Amino acid sequence: MRKRTILLSVVISIMLVGCGTSFEVNSLQLENYANDNSCDYADVSSDYEEYDHVDGVYVAETENVHVELWDLASDNDASEWFRNNAKTLESKAKSNAGSYMSTGGDYSFVVQEDYYRLLFCKDKGIYAYGEKEAVKDALSKIGVAD
Repeated sequence: MRKRTILLSVVISIMLVGCGTSFEVNSLQLENYANDNSCDYADVSSDYEEYDHVDGVYVAETENVHVELWDLASDNDASEWFRNNAKTLESKAKSNAGSYMSTGGDYSFVVQEDYYRLLFCKDKGIYAYGEKEAVKDALSKIGVAD
């Protein structure tokens, strides 16, 4: 009975934590968001051609929010991308909160006056910053549940 209780506790904990976040976002969704919300949109993938682990980088930007979608070569590359960016932001942050697992992560940071949100799931990463409500609104419109 004790083994079953411990196993059930572990399963419930994993279900509650999930992968930090879950999303299926592609460059077309980000481009559509940009078109629908008067954002500037750019495919800046050519700036990263020298990196084998980067398949594409796409940016949507307004005065209030900047969103980058990183399409990475593998889940492991996305995890590494997330950890590196989280470490950099954490060193500058006034505050931060979030979760990380090898399959996904979601962190929020406040750096000076900007709100940053860093997410990854599978082989995709999202780096967004700006006014807090603008970041939340942008992410929800491209399909990232809060």
